[in-house]
Amino acid sequence: MKKVILMIAACGLLLGACSKSEPGTGGKAGAVTFKVTAVNSIHTRADINSTSEEGPIPALGDVTVYAFAQNGSDYLYYGSYAIPLTGFIGEAGSNSGSTTLAGENLIDPGNYKFIAVGRVAAADYGILTATGTDPDTTPVSFDAFAATIAEANDATNVIFAGIAGEDTAGADDPIVITADKGANVTIPMTRKVAGIFVYLSDIPDQIGGVNVTSLVVRVSHASTSVLLHDGTGAPASQVYDVLTIPLTGAVNGVFPGQTVSGVSLVPGSYIGSSYVLPVVPETGEVEMTLVLKGGDTDLKTWNITGEEAGLPANTLMAIGIKNTTDGTNGADGKDDDTTTEDEAGTGSPNQDDTPASLSHSESITANISRNWDTVTNLELEEAPQTE
Repeated sequence: MKKVILMIAACGLLLGACSKSEPGTGGKAGAVTFKVTAVNSIHTRADINSTSEEGPIPALGDVTVYAFAQNGSDYLYYGSYAIPLTGFIGEAGSNSGSTTLAGENLIDPGNYKFIAVGRVAAADYGILTATGTDPDTTPVSFDAFAATIAEANDATNVIFAGIAGEDTAGADDPIVITADKGANVTIPMTRKVAGIFVYLSDIPDQIGGVNVTSLVVRVSHASTSVLLHDGTGAPASQVYDVLTIPLTGAVNGVFPGQTVSGVSLVPGSYIGSSYVLPVVPETGEVEMTLVLKGGDTDLKTWNITGEEAGLPANTLMAIGIKNTTDGTNGADGKDDDTTTEDEAGTGSPNQDDTPASLSHSESITANISRNWDTVTNLELEEAPQTE
């Protein structure tokens, strides 16, 4: 069972600039101090600017700050700076680190914007700081700075990012660095991926006499890149199976359910989760479906309703309700089938487990969930195998 871990940007140096493009203002500025935090804030459609922390902060492997210097009306890539990890990998739940630039790493005077990025390894997400090929390279702009993957189902780790140099409405509010004065720059990072979580029961072993071998979540308009300054996925029209749950060992026409170490499930149920880059339709609406497959053949499809507008960054699409990992009766442990819904529409913390049944209907309702906590505790990145 793979672990859900925080994905951090790798840099070739422990401290200091990885690369640098001079803005041409001349002279070195005073020291600049970066403080970077990882904030597990949950964004819903009604509360897109939420900063409440939900779920544990994972240990970080590396954090890098990218600087963009003003060039006319644009901001172009200038240099990158690694943040020491002491504050991230020390005590459990710590989530911040800082560094002060000195010596050759001082930043030239000028107006700047900054993007802090977190990823597990450089190979997980590609990040380009220039466009074109030598010697005709052009530093990438702040607005075009993106993380990319080769295929839309390659988002196997989370990526965090945050900015400084714009106000909350996205208007320019640059960090001004002068020849005799540096700056203190604080950058909170949030998830720049979305998540998919499914909790299902009553899965038939055959459709039309054909054995079922897997269940997949299929997404239209799946993206392969995300803009790191605002978490917007690139509009796309690709269709991908972004989550696959293998199915074996049916008994009396129904699959028996998973056994997952450390996780209590309703008998006969299955769980799975996956990251995806933010899903944005190129035109029309996003189509999401649950599909039972026999080998490579689609046998039966359920439409997923509730996410037609797409999945913004830092949202979790949940099918079925699970509030705790070590029980099935909600946070209070009582078998009372509490059904009071919170503002996100995902049920109260005390609600009993409610896997979505595939025994009837042609559609499944999904909700935006605040419960990243449970998914993180499940340590799921892909569907676990039955033990």
